[in-house]
Amino acid sequence: MNVEREKFPRASLEEEKNPSVLLMSIPEVIERQEFSEDVIRALKAIIEIYPQFADVKIQIEYAEKSTLGAYTFIEDEKGLLFPVLRMPHGGIHRYEKGIKLMPTTVHFFERILDLEEGTLTPQLLQVFLLLHEFGHIFDWKTNYLPKFDNPWDAVDEMEYDRWSALETLPIPGEEPGFILKYIVGGKTLSDLFAEYPNIKNHPHAKEAQDLSSLLALQEREYRDTAPERFADEFAANVIKSDPSTFGFPIESTASQIAA
Repeated sequence: MNVEREKFPRASLEEEKNPSVLLMSIPEVIERQEFSEDVIRALKAIIEIYPQFADVKIQIEYAEKSTLGAYTFIEDEKGLLFPVLRMPHGGIHRYEKGIKLMPTTVHFFERILDLEEGTLTPQLLQVFLLLHEFGHIFDWKTNYLPKFDNPWDAVDEMEYDRWSALETLPIPGEEPGFILKYIVGGKTLSDLFAEYPNIKNHPHAKEAQDLSSLLALQEREYRDTAPERFADEFAANVIKSDPSTFGFPIESTASQIAA
């Protein structure tokens, strides 16, 4: 498999100016108190546990269709690169919708967190996804950045690995949300195969009976890619180390070790 080594899109502070987003430091986000107590508590805890996240900026997105969580990289006026976490502003309804639309992913999160099935609330999902994105930044800082003199080269290498992993999925090069758009749009599996006939050649895609089963396949294999597995495990380990701080009703790994 050959994946073209495209560079991660370069963005500057000037280019990122947008009336529908706010870019600020983590302490500034905490001070504004625009998010739930759970999120604010998680932000306070993560920068205390990991001081290396001090340079991470938060991009608050006010648009209704903004992502539930993502990361990017931006250069400041001096040409210094810093990681950015994208966080949606507003009610918890977006996470309620995510739980309904992507049950396979939710059940995976419940298993990795040692939660009973059906107990991952929208509030807990929001915290987990926030820590998941910190996991991607931690991956970049620990496994890529030390190998390069130019931080953008580390970003490009990480992006190459991510796209290489995506190319192995039932629908190559696409995250599960790609299929979700078809489901929400009222389309069928036949519609998808008509637009992307090569998808039928993937051995697991042949198992799909409809778009929902294809989505479940895409979700399972996506979660098993190395970048997502790293971020999921990072988030789960952080939460398990002190569940009460992050609002999770599970026993901490610290108490399990002590026992």
